[in-house]
This record gives sequence, structure tokens and C-alpha cells, in this order.
Amino acid sequence: MADMTIKKYLTLIIFLLSAFLAVHTNAQLIKVDHQRGFTDSLRNELINAPYFGLFKDNYFTVGTAVGAKPTRNNSDVKFQISIAQRLTKTTLPGNSFIFLMYTQKTFWNVFEKSLPMHDLNFNPGIGWSIPFFSKGRYAGKFTLLLEHESNGRDSLESRSWNRITFSGSTIIDRWLMVHA
Repeated sequence: MADMTIKKYLTLIIFLLSAFLAVHTNAQLIKVDHQRGFTDSLRNELINAPYFGLFKDNYFTVGTAVGAKPTRNNSDVKFQISIAQRLTKTTLPGNSFIFLMYTQKTFWNVFEKSLPMHDLNFNPGIGWSIPFFSKGRYAGKFTLLLEHESNGRDSLESRSWNRITFSGSTIIDRWLMVHA
């Protein structure tokens, strides 16, 4: 019963932080496998996980606006490559992890003769993630990200932003995890 109360409070805290501290919030409900690992084995899996991996979606797509006839002036390729690299071999205080991430999004006009890339977006960042456990079981995680995104241009053509993002996820029951 106390475990359910803790989960309810954690869910409420994550919801309130997401609602009041974020300008833009995404939430997703996903199915969770019925087996939740024990604390020590999960910590060992986190420590032994690959240091290098994917961060955001990686994709390659080609197309034009819906309903428009494709021409070389309105059709292009869009692709994104996103990776993450954990910085430490062991956990930091609080069993946390720190990682670097990098995402590059490109708009490429492959239908023009010179194949120009007309927009490049660079998005490096650093993140800190803390998994939390309740009664010897994995219960969720908190993540803090510091990001910069830029088109890499200078002067009047420059576009960039810096963002701090806080997110959390918690397991509600064996079938449901909330991420916000």
C-alpha cells in the first residue's frame, strides 16, 4: 500500500513539474513488461550498457507537401542523425549518469542539379540521468538536458536557441509507464 502511495506522489510530482516548468511538454503512455528487474541487477545492466548509442530518432525521408505536385522546387530529402555517448564507466553520486548527445538535421534538395543542402541544424548537448528504485525494483528515472541548436550561420542568417529540459518517467503498474 505504501508503495502505491509513493508511486502516486511521484506521478503527481512529475506531472506538476512538467506542467509548470516546461514551455513545451510531451507525454507518452507505454506498455511495460511485467518483469521489473531487481535494483542490483538493473544497476549492473546500466553500468554495463553500451557507452555509445542512439539518442533521438534517426531517419531519412523524401517527399513534398501533401496535395502538391512534386517538383524540384518543392521536394527535398530530410534526414536526421542522433547519437549519445556516456562519459563515465561507472555511475556518479546518486547512481546517476552523464552523457553527451549530438543531433544533426539536414534538408537536402536532391532534385536540383547541384544537389544543394539548404538547411543544416546542429544540436549538441549534455545530459544527466538518475534512475530511481522503490522496494528493490526499478521505478523510473529523472533526466536533465542542456541543449544548443544552431543552423551554423553567422550574422543576420544565424538562428539558434539554448534549452534546459527536465523529464521524468515512472512505472505506474506492470503494464503502464508514464514519461513526461
